[in-house]
Amino acid sequence: MPAITETANPTDKSAIDVGLPPPEIPSLAKRLTNSALWASLLCSMTVWLVSIQVPLWLDETISYWQTQGGFRQLWDRQGSIQFVAYPFFLWATKSLFGSSLVALRAPSVLAMIGATVFLYHIAREFFDRDVSLIVTTIFCLHPIVIFAAIDARSYAMGLLACTAATYFLLRWMRTHNTRDAILFGLTAGLIAWFQYLFVVILGAFLLILLSARPWWKSFPAQLLKALTIFIVTMLPIAFRFLLLVHTRQSHVLELAPVPANLLETFAPGNMFLFLGGVLLLAIAMRKFPRPSTTTGSAIANCVLLGFVPLLALYLISTLTPIHIFTLRYRLVAIPGIALCWGVLLSRINSNPVRLLFTMALVLTVAKAQIDAPAHGHSWKGATEAVNAATLLDHAPVLVCSNLVESDFEPMPTKDVSESWLFSQFTYYKISTPIVPLPRTLNPRTQTLVRDFLRTAAPAHQRFFAMGHGDSVMVLHWIGTQLKDSYTARDVGQYDGVLVVEYQPK
Repeated sequence: MPAITETANPTDKSAIDVGLPPPEIPSLAKRLTNSALWASLLCSMTVWLVSIQVPLWLDETISYWQTQGGFRQLWDRQGSIQFVAYPFFLWATKSLFGSSLVALRAPSVLAMIGATVFLYHIAREFFDRDVSLIVTTIFCLHPIVIFAAIDARSYAMGLLACTAATYFLLRWMRTHNTRDAILFGLTAGLIAWFQYLFVVILGAFLLILLSARPWWKSFPAQLLKALTIFIVTMLPIAFRFLLLVHTRQSHVLELAPVPANLLETFAPGNMFLFLGGVLLLAIAMRKFPRPSTTTGSAIANCVLLGFVPLLALYLISTLTPIHIFTLRYRLVAIPGIALCWGVLLSRINSNPVRLLFTMALVLTVAKAQIDAPAHGHSWKGATEAVNAATLLDHAPVLVCSNLVESDFEPMPTKDVSESWLFSQFTYYKISTPIVPLPRTLNPRTQTLVRDFLRTAAPAHQRFFAMGHGDSVMVLHWIGTQLKDSYTARDVGQYDGVLVVEYQPK
């Protein structure tokens, strides 16, 4: 008879390996704090939706215009600076769910949710769960993120590619897994498919790899695979970089940045005030400073991810005539900036104090968004005003394009809605003849206006003009040219778009 081998009862505590520490059971206070932090994170994402029904602003109508020619024209309507992959996602969404504001903005909302999930897992590479939740909440509440989350443009998807690449890079460094190396190369290459200037984050990736030199030198085959996948992914759109560089001056509109712009990007609103308040409270409670539980290399990685792309955009904008330190491009640095805030808040050895900081931030940002929803100017109101004023006689309207490229590209000769320079009239239809003009008052603008007046003035034809920003000078110039034969009357200013009526005397 074979010997019977006695097996340990898995429920018998004496059979448990005493060499392994029992799993830590979080206290009730910590569980409540984590629950409150999860609720704060969900609330911060809900803040995005405050502006989701705001009318499309100018740049969003360009995205809509790209899809209006159908699938076959998606590539042709890319233009010189449009982004390759995003229009295909928007066209698919529009084909399935229609052209409502919610449908057009849904891809960006979903992409930003994906970026948020990746950022949480990135933060977990550096911090405990509670600090990771705070990092993710700070990210969601940043004004640039709030704007991009419901913006029917490519920026949220570009940030999704950035955070995915960051996650796979950090995971590859931890696991030494070939699959993670390949996924890092792929997602890093996809960044430029959605936003060309987000490639500044590649500098941070390079420095992170160089700082881990003894590690990656041990895995040359994996590094080669990652680099090969990256190059192959980038090659199809490499020519667009060359075109963008060649025409760079025709896309510059912003002013040169100042150091205050760096500060407001790192700590918008009252964040420094809140930080000072919780630091004083933590010091009074003797909960600060907490011994750092984050390694020096992890802190360095957070700083690199936040400040390398931010400073790259800033230095290019201050040292060259190419001013690209705009809010939408600074989006690439916000995940790293949120991680830097995690480094600061992790030194406070009190979960309730950190929760107080988070809840104060959620409440103030939510109130600010409700009071003044974040979004750009829309041509909807001005278009409706012109349609109402020209309902009976269909008087023509001179429209200055709101895009800097209109000062360099030819004006459309047929239907202006077929040109991306006047994409606002693709979504917000105008029911009267349009005379297209460049954005600023230049010799070409003056020639086009004189050509129109050569027939309109002798016929004593009433007409209108619309312009935004620098284009207002064009409208005033028209009035001075016609002061003896026409009366100029401001119909109104709608979200920054001035509408002027020119009535023959």
